Amino acid sequence: MKLGLLPFLNTQPLEYGFRTDPGRFGTTAVIDVPSRLAGALLEGKIDTALISSVEVLRHPELTFCKTMGVCADSAVRSILYIRSAEDPADSVPDRIWMDEGSRTSQALLLLLLKKVYGASPERSSVPASEVPSHIGPGQAGMLIGDAALSFWDRSDLDRFRIRDLGQWWNELEGLPFVFAVWAYPKSNPVPDETFEWSLSMGLSHMEEIIQKAGRSDAREYLTKNLHYRMTERDLKALTVYRGLLAEAGLL
Repeated sequence: MKLGLLPFLNTQPLEYGFRTDPGRFGTTAVIDVPSRLAGALLEGKIDTALISSVEVLRHPELTFCKTMGVCADSAVRSILYIRSAEDPADSVPDRIWMDEGSRTSQALLLLLLKKVYGASPERSSVPASEVPSHIGPGQAGMLIGDAALSFWDRSDLDRFRIRDLGQWWNELEGLPFVFAVWAYPKSNPVPDETFEWSLSMGLSHMEEIIQKAGRSDAREYLTKNLHYRMTERDLKALTVYRGLLAEAGLL
């Protein structure tokens, strides 16, 4: 089985078994950002992958494991909308410079801006390392994953106005958010037990994952900001998200 894995700290518990014992299910891993993994999955180059949740909402030929994912009840810390502190808090930027990796986060930000401000700013996709340099008056940025976590370590945070997308969504909808899921073609399903084994391995080795992360906030991030067992509220959030995206013409 060929599967797609992500280069982010927040997916390590879900991927742990596949990374440490690939022989268990005869897996071969492809590591890439969610947007490219989704393309590989749709093209039949891989059998399953952790991809942005919006991809399974956009592509009816895909389905997903409904018992686990990368989920957050509110603030997630690793999906950030960043403005210049010089801009008014309620202003809308002329352009958003987006980390090119996650289509769920891009769609979520565009949805929130359209819902709150009725605006659809111009956007450009650039590598994560280039996003901060573009943020100035009238220019915003979006960062995801480890690049977003590292942004919190900057010594000049007072130059920026930061919104956590998980928290913003929760404030508006009163629901958690599902950022990534294990997806696969409906025509070639993968048993939930396969993913359950890998996550169970990850949860039982959480201390190891935290120590290897090399971040002082890794424990809080992995055990409090995120959860991996999907609940009925998480599934409801996906349904609400899909409806709002369709209504806004973003699906």
